[in-house]
Order: sequence, then C-alpha cells, then structure tokens
Amino acid sequence: MARYIYGDPFAKTIGQLVWLPCMIVKDLFQKPTSRKLGERLTTAVVNNMQTCARYALAKGAFANTKDSDYTMLARAAGGGKTGLVRMLLKAGADPNLQSPNGHTPLIAAASEGRTGAALLLLKSGANAQQADQFGMTPLHAAAYGGHPGIVAGLLKAGVDVLEPCFGNGSSGNALDVARKKDYHDVVALLEPAVQAALAAQSGAPAAPAGQTTTAAGGFNPAAAPAAINVMEPIKLKAGTAPSSPSTP
Repeated sequence: MARYIYGDPFAKTIGQLVWLPCMIVKDLFQKPTSRKLGERLTTAVVNNMQTCARYALAKGAFANTKDSDYTMLARAAGGGKTGLVRMLLKAGADPNLQSPNGHTPLIAAASEGRTGAALLLLKSGANAQQADQFGMTPLHAAAYGGHPGIVAGLLKAGVDVLEPCFGNGSSGNALDVARKKDYHDVVALLEPAVQAALAAQSGAPAAPAGQTTTAAGGFNPAAAPAAINVMEPIKLKAGTAPSSPSTP
C-alpha cells in the first residue's frame, strides 16, 4: 500500500481494510522491526487510519516516532485528527516534544486552527508557552492564523501575552500580529489581556474597558474625553471692585 493515500475517504477505508490484514498475516511469520513499525505508524497517522495506528502501537511502535518534518503527534494535531492525538497521548507520546522543524504539537495545532486538538493537548500537559527556534509560541501561531477559539484556550492557560515573536516574518507580541492581520475577534480577546499585563508590570490598575494604554502602560491622552469641565470665572456685581489684600 502506498504510504500516502490521497482521495476520498472511501479509498482510505479500502486501503485500511486491505493493509491491516496483510500486516497481521505478515507478522505471524516475521516479527516487525522497530523501523518497520515506525513506518507503519507514520502511514497510519498521515492517512488518518486509526485502526492501523492502534495495531502498530500495540505491536510496539514508538509513540514519539518522527518523519523528516514532524513527530506523529504533531502531524495528527496539525491535521485536526483528534482521535489519533488522543491515541498517541495514551500510548505515551510527549506533548512537548519538538519536531525536526522546531514545532511542538501545540504549535502545529494552533497554526492550523485545530481547536479540538489544541485544547486536548493543553489538558494533557502541553506547555502553552513553549516556542520554536524563531521564538514563535502557540499564542503567536494562533494570532497569526486568526483562530480565536485557540487564543481563548491559551489565555485561560495563562500564557505570557507580552512575549515578542519574530517568526512568520512578524515582530511584536501576539496582539501586534493580530492587529496587522486585521483579525478583530482575536484583537478583542487579546487587548484586555495585554492591558492587564502592562498594568501589572507597572504596578498600576488595569485600564477600564474601552480605554487604551501606552506601550509603557501609562495613560494614553488620545483616549481622554474630548471636553473637560473647568471652573467658571467669578462674576462681580455692578459698581463693585475686587478686594485687594490689605497692607500692614
């Protein structure tokens, strides 16, 4: 069977029904090597064949198997294959293991907008702050892709919203990235979190909702009311003069 099966789900189902019995029969006569089991697991994950993946893991396939670019957990997470993500985690896959390209499974899920996989990884102990070699964290990846569901999950996990990033050709924190991309729903989630973080940094109370702060966390004059009430001048009665201070 080809390692990569492209086409409709029916083709994958037929491939799975043919491939699995062949592997079972073959294993009766020859014990598969670790390398062969890794190849089988890779084929199963890439093609989203859960039954074949379960068989490969049961025969001893390494749950942290990698190909040239990704760990199998990162491939499953980036593809939104939540069933395989759950299966690999149960088999002992490390949710924080970096792929050869530097991505963690959580970054892979955040980049592709796979909310279910991302939340499952967070519940399973994935490090919400772990960055790749360019400094891109899952929050930056989710902001860059415009995925509010993942951003909300990461904020709930307590990520550092002020951490700068230089990946994806961008610079600045996740809010800066979302503003440049015009992802208004992501900006709406990140703005209050950034304001609270800046206020905590400066020791000042967080700005009220709708009021922006400067980069240093201080008050932004542009956000002040347009009109400010001042004391009216005192009106004197006709024929009277203002009193002058007495001299000694």
